Amino acid sequence: MAWIASNIVHGRIGRMWMAVRDMDIAAELIGIRLLRAKLLAFAVSSFYVGVAGALMVFLWLGAAEAEAFNIDLSFQILFMIIIGGCYDAVKPKIPVIVNPWSTGITLSLIPKASVDKIPILSMAYGLSASAKGDVFPWVFNPPATYWDGLSEILKYVGGGSIDALKGKTIGYLYFDAGFGKEPIPLFQALAKDIGFNLKLYPVAPADMQNQSSKWLDAAATTLTSW
Repeated sequence: MAWIASNIVHGRIGRMWMAVRDMDIAAELIGIRLLRAKLLAFAVSSFYVGVAGALMVFLWLGAAEAEAFNIDLSFQILFMIIIGGCYDAVKPKIPVIVNPWSTGITLSLIPKASVDKIPILSMAYGLSASAKGDVFPWVFNPPATYWDGLSEILKYVGGGSIDALKGKTIGYLYFDAGFGKEPIPLFQALAKDIGFNLKLYPVAPADMQNQSSKWLDAAATTLTSW
C-alpha cells in the first residue's frame, strides 16, 4: 500500500492534488477539475484511513472498544494531521525552525529533519536521546528531556541521591506510547548500574480511563518501594 501511495503522490494525480493544494484558482485555470480532484483526494485518503483504523483495532488493540477512541486520542490524531501536513506545506519555504508541540509528531519528523536540514525545536519533549547534538544536529530540546525529569524524580525518591535506591523495587506505570516509553531506556540502565529492581506496568490506550486493574496488578505481583 505504501508503494501504491507513493506512485499516486508522485504521479499525475499527485501533481494535480499539489496544484489544488497550493492554489485552487490557478489549478482550475490550467484545466484541473476541482470537484473531481477534491473528491478523489477524499476517497483515497478515506480508504487509507479505514485500513489504518482496522489495523489499529485488530492488530494493536485486539478489539474495538469505545474507550480506546477517546477525546485525547482524537486530538492527537488531529494535531498529527494538521502539523504533519503543515510541515510538508512549509518545507519548500525553508522555515527557520519547526516546533511540533508533540512527542509523537516530533518522533516522526526527526528523520525528515536530517534530510531536509530544517531544525526542530522540541522543548522538554520528543526524543530524549536527541540532546546528543553530534548524533542529532538538527534537533534541539532545551531546557530538559524526559530523562532529566526521571533523574530528578529518582533523586527525590532516594532522598537526594539515586544511589540510595540500591536494593529497592521501583514500579513504573506508564502509557504504552511514545512519550510514556521515553524514560524506560534510562530507567533500565540506572536499575542495572545502581542495583534496584524495576517493574514495568504499561497501560494500553484502551485502559487509559480505567487504570485500577494495573494498580491492583502491581500490588499483587510485587511489593514496590515506590
